[in-house]
Amino acid sequence: MGYKLHYNPSTGTISYWPKLGVSSFTGVVDAGGLDITWPASKLYTSPATGRIDMDAGSGTCADNTTNYLIWSSGMGLALGTTEPSDAEILASTITTSGGDITDITAAELIVRVLHIMSTGTEWKLFRVVSEATGDGLYICRFYNLDATDWANEAGNSKLVADADDSNKTVLNLAEFNPESEYVQHLSASDLIFATQVADDEDNDRWIGVPFGRYGDRTRTAFCNGAPTGTSIAAFLDKDTTGTSINVKVFVAGTGEFPNSSVNLNTCIPPLQDGDPIPVHNQCDEYGHTWYCDQIFTKRKDCICSV
Repeated sequence: MGYKLHYNPSTGTISYWPKLGVSSFTGVVDAGGLDITWPASKLYTSPATGRIDMDAGSGTCADNTTNYLIWSSGMGLALGTTEPSDAEILASTITTSGGDITDITAAELIVRVLHIMSTGTEWKLFRVVSEATGDGLYICRFYNLDATDWANEAGNSKLVADADDSNKTVLNLAEFNPESEYVQHLSASDLIFATQVADDEDNDRWIGVPFGRYGDRTRTAFCNGAPTGTSIAAFLDKDTTGTSINVKVFVAGTGEFPNSSVNLNTCIPPLQDGDPIPVHNQCDEYGHTWYCDQIFTKRKDCICSV
């Protein structure tokens, strides 16, 4: 998820996407002398609290000092001379001298909004251990980045198991409304990037976005010998030096998926050693399985007479 934060210095307006921090605050108005007013605004304080519609207000600043207009709780902003803590959000800083206001700025607001964005929601990397109760719920464990293999070029994993090996139940958001005949989308060792939110009964739940080990893109494999059985032995991406995989196929007219009864040396198109085939990887009842994107047809012998 990305965030866009924009500050317009001419109007003092802050805008952002999604709703994090102060979404609209047109700034403090000098009402004469040490008096100020401020308009209504919208404030996002934390994932638990959500957005607050802030009330308009007014106040009188202390003279010959720096005043702070902050939010700490409730529906309004508070004016005082104490700097805000990390748990509070600064809306404006007002400087006074000799019974008058000398400066009003909302620039610091950007820093506070970024602080809320970085600390308000924690995202964690999970590895799928197993399906939980179905319908998009998975038993997962925390995963970390592996500093040792970060720059490794030997094909080693960049991830390592976290010291906390307790099981967590995580909802895959791609399966939040599954079909009645449920088939899981993920299998063991897939990844989910997840955060914790409260449900409508205030129970803490982990929800996340999945990342399959192979993705859904079509790749090229090369036949490891001319196939004679019901599937294809192949090398992934590189002829003879790629990773060895077994590729399942579909033969038209058999009613089987994948094919389990027809030998491919009796099908068309015929394949030879080193021939390229389009393949993709998907999760099904067999786990992560490689499938050929090309459909085969059983060859029929023709008896011809002259």
